[in-house]
Amino acid sequence: MYKFLAKTVFVGKKVLYVPTCHSTNDLADELIVKGQVEPGMVVITDNQTHGKGQRGNTWQSLPEMNLTFSLILEPNFLKIDQQFYLNIISSLAIYDLVAEHNNVKIKWPNDVYVAGKKLSGILVKNSLAGKNIEHAVVGIGLNVNQTSFDSAVAISLTEIGGKHYHLQAVLEKLLLAFESYYFLASDGRFEKLHKDYESKLYRSGENHQFFDVIEGKEFEGIITGIDPNGLLKIKTSTALKLFNFKEVQFLP
Repeated sequence: MYKFLAKTVFVGKKVLYVPTCHSTNDLADELIVKGQVEPGMVVITDNQTHGKGQRGNTWQSLPEMNLTFSLILEPNFLKIDQQFYLNIISSLAIYDLVAEHNNVKIKWPNDVYVAGKKLSGILVKNSLAGKNIEHAVVGIGLNVNQTSFDSAVAISLTEIGGKHYHLQAVLEKLLLAFESYYFLASDGRFEKLHKDYESKLYRSGENHQFFDVIEGKEFEGIITGIDPNGLLKIKTSTALKLFNFKEVQFLP
């Protein structure tokens, strides 16, 4: 059971806890349709049976070991072409959670890696009203106490920190950081958020192999940052390429 957050202004003041569910993002969507939400509401479960990630991947999590939740927002200060800032805010908040450890990076568009392994994944879903965002659902999966994974590239806080973590305490720290970045966005501090995100990008400034999904071929390039819409910028020997979600893959 999770309690509401006492130290935040609005995030986590209302918490819906369900012992098990299909997907907290799907449940959050249902609550929005029914009009049963308020900004900052958290939908959280101990056992998410069909969590989703980018590219239709599943998010695997053992019951009562990790954080699997969705945050419901009404970011009507964001225009359609600014919606990537929700990914930036979420990624930076998770980064701050583990910033004391070495080799923490944000893998575009919205994963957090530690020592080259995936600690957390984010999935943002927006509903629009005119040129602005009416509702946003930010789904977060964070590996906390789990130590055995199907994936060889997964890692948890326990493996990083060498201790067991109290899930409520981790949730509070994470959402406090999220709210502080959210307020930066609502105050129009987009340039700062953009620079902070770029400075922490995984493989930034390094020569690596990628796969262009649209052209169906591998190429070599250097990540140089993101454009104002959140597209990934990769410089090759001949051009500067821009990629949207699902258009490029990182190769080993």
